[in-house]
Amino acid sequence: MRRRFLVCAGFVVLASAQIAAARAISPDRPIDRAMTLTFRMKATGSYFNDVNPSGPSLGDTLASQNEILKNGTQVGHVGSTCAVTGKQAVCTAVAWLPQGQLALVGQLPLRVFSGSAATIHLAVTGGTRAFRRVRGDATIVIQGGSKPTTLTLRLSP
Repeated sequence: MRRRFLVCAGFVVLASAQIAAARAISPDRPIDRAMTLTFRMKATGSYFNDVNPSGPSLGDTLASQNEILKNGTQVGHVGSTCAVTGKQAVCTAVAWLPQGQLALVGQLPLRVFSGSAATIHLAVTGGTRAFRRVRGDATIVIQGGSKPTTLTLRLSP
């Protein structure tokens, strides 16, 4: 009898843990705890509209598309647009993940336009589905060249 109880209790604990894990990432429920998500990003396309004068200058725009990867598998993508406003570019982006979308906004140093390494800090201004009540920030680390780019999202409910 005791053994049967322990086995049943074990199944209940395991089922509870699986339900809690599924709830944490369910697109139908808003996240209910702080979390940090880290991904790799792979550029899949970009377009730079260079107005006079040549090179990054006021009025230039950049649109880009990146895959979001986890353990080498694509789990989402990011689309962004940036406008040069002086010594920085103001950027907005949307990250699409299985649990919902996240809206990001911030400044980009102009050296990124030439492929240089940079660390970019963005605000997470909102989201949809599981992310509909989040706030937080994002850090994109561009190492330059063929080295991987990292996206870290720090989210709070």
